[in-house]
Amino acid sequence: MSERPVPFSLLDAARVVARGGTFDSKLAALSAQARTVTDAGSVSILLHDADADVLLSLDGELALPISAADTEITQAVTDRRPTIVASVPEGLATQLPEAQSCLLSPLVVEDEDGAFVEGLLSVGWETAKPPIETVPDAILAISDLAAVTIRQARLRNTAWEHSDHADRLSHTDRLTGLANRVTFERMLELEIARATRQGTPLAVAVLDVDGLTKISEHKGARVSDEVLRHVASAIADRVRLLDTVARFGEDEFVVIAPGDAGGIVALRLRDAIAELPPIGDTDISVSAAVVHHPADGSTGAELVAASEAALAEAKSNGPGTIFGVREATA
Repeated sequence: MSERPVPFSLLDAARVVARGGTFDSKLAALSAQARTVTDAGSVSILLHDADADVLLSLDGELALPISAADTEITQAVTDRRPTIVASVPEGLATQLPEAQSCLLSPLVVEDEDGAFVEGLLSVGWETAKPPIETVPDAILAISDLAAVTIRQARLRNTAWEHSDHADRLSHTDRLTGLANRVTFERMLELEIARATRQGTPLAVAVLDVDGLTKISEHKGARVSDEVLRHVASAIADRVRLLDTVARFGEDEFVVIAPGDAGGIVALRLRDAIAELPPIGDTDISVSAAVVHHPADGSTGAELVAASEAALAEAKSNGPGTIFGVREATA
């Protein structure tokens, strides 16, 4: 085998990894280079799920537990050392079709926390006797590149997951899972702009859980939190997809309802919440108020102020009262 193509193959593979591209394209390039430097008939790269200790194929068709794998595979992964085998482990038969011998090279990354197996590179030959007796340095280098590629992809996915989680937390209420006040205020400005542009109705309904402070004082935070979660679930289940639901304060929820000229959303939600089963011996009810754009305010701040004033009026008339909606329009 000529030695000249080997560095060029490695250089091409390194360029693919360094210059970017999709995860699959990087591993495909590395597989192609492994095939070139070993004159193999087939090449496979499996990913290692360390939590489950399972080798996984990129297409999801193979999930091979290390504990149930052939001895050669188990040793290669456990000892983190490449090996040449004068047969093909049964667990790799579908990955190395028609191969009769193979090379197994674990994909290992080392850092300050130790050495970790990111996957397994398998090279198959269609001859019973492997054409090489020692593992080429080129294969060791390709294995290192593949290991780094997999580690980078995992770190990137972890960073995205953390970022997405942080973004969700910044826009949602942790107790109920609904949008928080920041998100509500942002959505309200957007819906006001849309209603102004299109000349369509826009209602804002605010609902206050009756007696939540007393519930918390007499029954404890656990019961009051459970009440809030039940109310949030009932509201979320009964609004339209185009409505925005948010937790607005300690005991308040708010709904932005585009196209609702009469504010019927508040009536519908109040009645739905009144039908909730008690939590222990604690009944659940809400008082509610509705304001409209632009009659009660042309800006978000004006509508919020109007809704608070209307809610105070509703609460002054007793639990379960609604202010700002005509029940006859239901």
